[in-house]
Amino acid sequence: MIPKMHQRAAVVLAPAWPSESGGYGIAIRASLLLYLDYFAAVHFVCISDQPFQDANAWPAGRIEWTHVPIANRPIWVRFLKGLAGTLPAISIRYACARRDVMCAVRSVVRKSTEIPCLIIEDIPTACIMMDIRQEFHQMPVAIRSHDMTEKSYGFHCQIGSQVHRLAWQVETRKIRRLEKTVCEQVDRLWTISREDADEYVKRLSIQPDGVIGVCMDIERYRDVGTADAKTVVNVGTVDVRKGKEFSIS
Repeated sequence: MIPKMHQRAAVVLAPAWPSESGGYGIAIRASLLLYLDYFAAVHFVCISDQPFQDANAWPAGRIEWTHVPIANRPIWVRFLKGLAGTLPAISIRYACARRDVMCAVRSVVRKSTEIPCLIIEDIPTACIMMDIRQEFHQMPVAIRSHDMTEKSYGFHCQIGSQVHRLAWQVETRKIRRLEKTVCEQVDRLWTISREDADEYVKRLSIQPDGVIGVCMDIERYRDVGTADAKTVVNVGTVDVRKGKEFSIS
């Protein structure tokens, strides 16, 4: 377990806002709840095409929200833009936001008495990490992988037309290079499940430092009454790991 650093701030760079619906939102909400236990303040920088509507539901004074707006273009447009470079298409939208993200990080550093930690949510967003590390050499960096990215996109190489399969073979090679590079250069790599941790060892020979899973907010539902056996509760589109147990190193 990492020690609690109540005097230190964290910059969380994320591709979506925390929420109680949708896999991405649920996963980011779970990690944000954990970061609030470990850091004095959290500066949440979100690269998204949508503004945040639920800031009032979070502790006042503990979180600073920064929206870096982007245009959500179709993946084929991003793929064509990425042909000339080394970045995978899944990272192009975040790379285009590089300048505004750097401005947000500089603002946090200027206001902090101690260099903050940087926590990146998911591999595609990590394309900006090199720029941040180049300017802030002493900033500790962690990444939380939401999937073993190469594996999660690999099935596209087996379906569709020959052109479709070829395009995704190019894309997955770029994904692999990005994923391996960022995971080897960060100070901490956390996965969303132990199964994903095993995949990193198997596919990339990288040993993750721990697991930050997805949880339900048990306290919120503690006083909810019982119902008949035919009642179904939908907790979202993700395989939610029940409970509120986290393991990070």
